[in-house]
Amino acid sequence: MFWDHDIKWCIAAIGAAKLDFHLSLIQTPMGYRAFNKGVSKLKQVTGCDHAVQHYIIAAMAGSVSCEFLKAIRALLDFCYLAQAPLFTTQSIERVASALQEFHSYKDSIMRQGVRDNWQIPKLELLQSIVPSIHQSGAVIQWSANITEHAHVDEIKIPACASNNQNYYSQISRHLDWLDKCFQFDLATYIEEHVHKGRDDEEGFSDLGEDKNHEPDAEKIQLANYSTPTCQIANYFSISASLLHGTKPSAPKPYHMFATSTTGFHLATKPSSQLTVNEAATAYQLPDLGGAIAAFFVNENPGFQVLDKLQIWGKVHVQQLSYHHQVLLSPQTLHAIPPLAANSYG
Repeated sequence: MFWDHDIKWCIAAIGAAKLDFHLSLIQTPMGYRAFNKGVSKLKQVTGCDHAVQHYIIAAMAGSVSCEFLKAIRALLDFCYLAQAPLFTTQSIERVASALQEFHSYKDSIMRQGVRDNWQIPKLELLQSIVPSIHQSGAVIQWSANITEHAHVDEIKIPACASNNQNYYSQISRHLDWLDKCFQFDLATYIEEHVHKGRDDEEGFSDLGEDKNHEPDAEKIQLANYSTPTCQIANYFSISASLLHGTKPSAPKPYHMFATSTTGFHLATKPSSQLTVNEAATAYQLPDLGGAIAAFFVNENPGFQVLDKLQIWGKVHVQQLSYHHQVLLSPQTLHAIPPLAANSYG
């Protein structure tokens, strides 16, 4: 992926210390990787570290030019759109448009002094993604996970067991032995089942069979490990049914509600009840009272603000998938006041 280049550009543009500080300020939701110590010390941004894509725009905003930010945002859009499981003519056009937008703004990265040329093989290969989708289908179907894991199992792990001498010859000999063992196991397996089939045809399949013999671990049926499928709650449909009054016995106020993009589910009882001033002090939000007052003035001018606030330290959030608006599993968000070990809560 391209995130390692994004991080290098951001570090060069605003500085490693500043980028790390910005990332440490971002509240990390449950299920996403946190970068409390920043990303400038990461040697390679792969695997789970791709979660930095969720924060990089927020971490850079205000520290670079608008054109620089648009270039990074367009590249992120391209990477997101190119990972769609299905494509239409319109979606392919959006992929090409996002890449073209990046090229339109990439000169701003050079003007910032981050790069002096664009001789990057990964960037050049991005030009082939749209034609590849036309010819071979979605890119997401071609995964390198199998070969990556095979490299770990067949090369890295045996190398750790070696004496670090004659590395290439030892690995080759090890792979040769594995292949011979596999061929031997395959041959004995076929021969065993051939004899078993003959015995079944002649009616001798039960002769000499130990009825009390425990099955081998490798032959245990997968049905013994089956588990029921967990049903995903639909916050959107439940909140809609509550609003339409289909569940008149549900306690009010409703603790499940949804917008067009996000569903929320709160516990029946709040974690705590504090006055506005107490909450502002506990969460270090000096403008909390003014913000609440301004909100109710704009939304409901006749509403009188209560003395105490009900505060939930945990909330379940559900969203739809980026590409096809498919319902995703709910995520849990935690909010705690600033502590000595975590000054930002």
